[in-house]
Amino acid sequence: KFKQTIYGRIKLSAYSNFSDNFNNDNQRFRYTLNFNANNIANSATSLETYVAFSHRMYNGTAVPSSLSDLKLYALALRYDLSKNTHFWLGRKINKRIANLGAVDGFQAETTLKNFIFGAVVGSRPSYVDYGFDFNLFEFGVYAAHEISGAFGMMENTFSIFEQKNNGNTDRRFMYFQHANSLANNLYAFASFEVDMYRRENGVPINDL
Repeated sequence: KFKQTIYGRIKLSAYSNFSDNFNNDNQRFRYTLNFNANNIANSATSLETYVAFSHRMYNGTAVPSSLSDLKLYALALRYDLSKNTHFWLGRKINKRIANLGAVDGFQAETTLKNFIFGAVVGSRPSYVDYGFDFNLFEFGVYAAHEISGAFGMMENTFSIFEQKNNGNTDRRFMYFQHANSLANNLYAFASFEVDMYRRENGVPINDL
């Protein structure tokens, strides 16, 4: 049976630089909200959010804020078809393909014993303000293998992705990720990518 669990965290932080010259004083304030509602009302639906807002002050004067100061890293609904199969809709960072960052779109994942298979269809956030940019379409699939030991787990992921820009193929690559915590009090993460196709200065390059 599904059981509702709620997790939330609010974080306030400030970074300040003070100088003998008052004109060089500046402060940066950052506020983050992380909120997860798993299996809302004991249903198959869950909500995941992670948002940050920052603003600055120079010489005691606040700098006007804009939408670019608001960063939405996650806002997604999850539906559990079963205990092994899940679907997400919205903006989400997938921990199994962490270097891709946030994806705006649809994600699906299913588990078969120690193997996890997934697919992603969506777009990348804007390079300018981290907002929505549906011209940066991307899609891909991944497969992961996970094992557990006395001290923790080890997971290896292999994926293939294609990223587009205004309908043209911008990059096609393979992505590998390794994470483990099998040693006591030690956590390791490594990743690398292999380009199969990319464009540099408008010129297509096929290079492994």
